[in-house]
Amino acid sequence: MITNQLLDYIKRQMSIRASKETIINNLKLAGWLDADISEAFKIIVPEVTPVINLNNTVSPQVNTTPNVIQSAKIELQPISQPVDSTQSAISFFRRKKLFLPIFIIILFILAGGGAYAFYSGFFVSLPGLFSESIDNIRTVSSITYDTTIDVDLSNIKKEAGLSSPFMGDIFNSDKVAITVKGSYDGFDENNKKNLTNITFNSGAFSLEAELITIDDTLYGTIKNIPVLSVLPDFSTFQNKWISFPYKSEDDQVVNNPIIGFSGFFGIDPGLLDKITPEQTEHLYQLSRDAHFIKVAKRFPPETITGEMSYHFLFDLDREGIDKYLQALKEYINSIGKDDSYLSAFDPMSFSENLDDILDFKGEVWIGRKDKLVRKVIVDFNTNYGDDTITLIPVRLVGVFSGWNQPVSITAPAESVPLETVISGMISGSLENAQEKGNEAGIKANLSNIRANAELLYDNNTPNSYLGLCSSPELKNIRKAIEDYDGTKFSCKATSNEFVASVKLSDSSGYWCVDSTGTSRGIKAPPTIMSCPFK
Repeated sequence: MITNQLLDYIKRQMSIRASKETIINNLKLAGWLDADISEAFKIIVPEVTPVINLNNTVSPQVNTTPNVIQSAKIELQPISQPVDSTQSAISFFRRKKLFLPIFIIILFILAGGGAYAFYSGFFVSLPGLFSESIDNIRTVSSITYDTTIDVDLSNIKKEAGLSSPFMGDIFNSDKVAITVKGSYDGFDENNKKNLTNITFNSGAFSLEAELITIDDTLYGTIKNIPVLSVLPDFSTFQNKWISFPYKSEDDQVVNNPIIGFSGFFGIDPGLLDKITPEQTEHLYQLSRDAHFIKVAKRFPPETITGEMSYHFLFDLDREGIDKYLQALKEYINSIGKDDSYLSAFDPMSFSENLDDILDFKGEVWIGRKDKLVRKVIVDFNTNYGDDTITLIPVRLVGVFSGWNQPVSITAPAESVPLETVISGMISGSLENAQEKGNEAGIKANLSNIRANAELLYDNNTPNSYLGLCSSPELKNIRKAIEDYDGTKFSCKATSNEFVASVKLSDSSGYWCVDSTGTSRGIKAPPTIMSCPFK
């Protein structure tokens, strides 16, 4: 599309006598289309065809663009008197005195415009910048990341599949948020480390876990364990580190720089086992040179995580993605003529999956100096199954910092081997299993009170929790709790607060839930309208 920005740039370049070829090449590098460039030149420099009329004057025929040039006429006037050379010299000197400051001002304007164009990324091609960023990511030694995916389930909350007890425990809110935070440390090639904290939130349901990889060992702990009616009680493992030593059978696959991005590029990680390092490098070059995204809009640079960064709106380049997938398919098939797996490789289904991504909008900030991604925001809708009407809005926000900065990742001071945990679970007594199963049932039913309380609060006018403890739903929950041997059930509710508790067993104390979203074990029944701390 022709914009004033494009027209102004061409005019400035022509005013300093830049060649047409140079102007065209610069615009192409900045991502402008040939058709837009050609049309812009026609607007700025219309074609003129001189025609001789009967009065021996030249009348040009001008190929104009509406609203740009209305008419043009040139008359050749004969010179009727000689020119005084002295007066001409004086006149030239006067014009020169006026011309010099104007010329200097124009130079400053052009220099400032060119500097701003460079500063704002006008001459930067986003696909090229993206490729350069991929190059730089291959060589980074550390990074800190913070990524959140928000999914809006309000359109499908009541659809089939979300009404079962298990799904109801998890999807008791219209919103689901998954956050992944952590750091990667690859300074030591022989001991690459990673620390990742994962949280899953859906209303009152919350799960938080932490993973550490160091010294060829995976450590994991669950910081917050939800209670699900259909699953055993894992609260005894809360905040306890479990270790699992691992060793790669093929270091090439683990340490290969492209492996982390292979899924995005449509490459099945399994095929990397079947090709040589040279062929893997060629795959990387195909990915680097491909056009996955295209510029939708440019913004002035911004400082993100301490780095002045180019700022773009972008869209998916469907044509570029299809060309890449086709080139990928042809290359893999050609080098795998004697291998059935490689010969059958076909990534084109990845392109079909893009048809389910609707209303895509992306925004990215890339550092001006290091060409590394600093922030990404992606919004899109996706279909719910085969339903083209019910859409699921999805938003991803990722912030990346600490590129090549020192990172401190250490192994937990104490951990229990996974084999020991499994062995203990298997060898546990039937009586203990029955007790834990009853406690899990009590906790699950008590947690259901929170969902019923919120529904009651929303339905009451004005909003209130009053009536919760005497509601039919709560009576059913209390009966279920007593069936699991729960005793000393208690429930209190006011307009703005509620709290409920039950005694689990002599060894486990009480379990409590309240209107703040708390669900935890306590030593004694609550005396206020909230669950006390242990």
